[in-house]
Amino acid sequence: MSDVEKKIERSLYVNRKVIENIIANAVREADGAAGIAPAPFNPLRLLGIGSTRRIYIGKTDDVLTADVGIILSSGAKAAVTAERVQQCIKNAVQETLGMTIARVNVDICGCEI
Repeated sequence: MSDVEKKIERSLYVNRKVIENIIANAVREADGAAGIAPAPFNPLRLLGIGSTRRIYIGKTDDVLTADVGIILSSGAKAAVTAERVQQCIKNAVQETLGMTIARVNVDICGCEI
């Protein structure tokens, strides 16, 4: 094998929307979470820019962080549900993308009645 072939690096670009969808699906799987909270109004959404869900993703090198706003199901305990959501998100991102997610912040934005 030549030196040129050894130096070829492979890279994979994952769109932010794909990561958001993985996180949203993981939240739906967590017991006690009714779903993702809607994002606050942003005028840029009228132009098709921005998300309609309250999911914020940060990336440093190959490590992700996520801030997620959720709606609690009726009768669910907030602390227990938040821990489940964190674990579901970490597992889903790790299994699907092979990337490490260092921190998942869960904000309880509402509750189903």
